[in-house]
Amino acid sequence: MAMVRNGSKVGYAYLNPTQISDVVDAPQEPYYIYDVEDGNITRGKSPEDALKIFKQQKRSPLTAAEVMALATHTDVLSRHYVWATGSRYEFAARVPNVYLGGGRPKLGWDWVGDSLGHWGSASCGSR
Repeated sequence: MAMVRNGSKVGYAYLNPTQISDVVDAPQEPYYIYDVEDGNITRGKSPEDALKIFKQQKRSPLTAAEVMALATHTDVLSRHYVWATGSRYEFAARVPNVYLGGGRPKLGWDWVGDSLGHWGSASCGSR
């Protein structure tokens, strides 16, 4: 999260990174993600509902690491906040997310069934 910035404000993780696990297959070594959609299409939908959409579209939800990379390399947080629907935090019902709190990028979590209008689940076509 230290690489995620909003102006001069540096990102902060409220989560214990050892408690984040991926629920999709992602390589351990560095890799590329292709055909990235930043979550705008699923804005206002819960991560649970977004997974159903991704399955129909044959897409994969982004992991927490991929969402942090998305927020590092794009200005997505200026448009909406992003759930890392391809990962879970501590329990299967908690989804990591990246958002702005007080203008500072933060890594937190929310429930898999929550839906908030300013939040979306990012996805990719392949890894």
